[in-house]
Amino acid sequence: MNTSNQNSEIRSLLIVDDDDSFRIAMKQILSSSGRYRVRSCESGESAIEALQQERFDVVILDYRMGGISGLNVLQWMHEQKIDTPVVMMTAAGSESVAVEAMKLGAYDYV
Repeated sequence: MNTSNQNSEIRSLLIVDDDDSFRIAMKQILSSSGRYRVRSCESGESAIEALQQERFDVVILDYRMGGISGLNVLQWMHEQKIDTPVVMMTAAGSESVAVEAMKLGAYDYV
């Protein structure tokens, strides 16, 4: 197995956050590295649509959003048996939210 090819492979990321400035900055930073193909969504609803259309290597998902929350998106992914690693993030979380996210399959919580 040639690990140099694996390390140079472009990864597809989905960033989901209703904070425009954060979402846009993350997309620009990650895209500019040349290592990631980044799609971004501003809501849980649009994230579900993206996940129905495309397979991603990693999902970076905000917990608190209007409409469908990040936790609801994670629950939907779990029900659909989408096993893409998810990093759940929030500016205002609690231990119980982190535990719930991990139970639903989140890879990490920040």
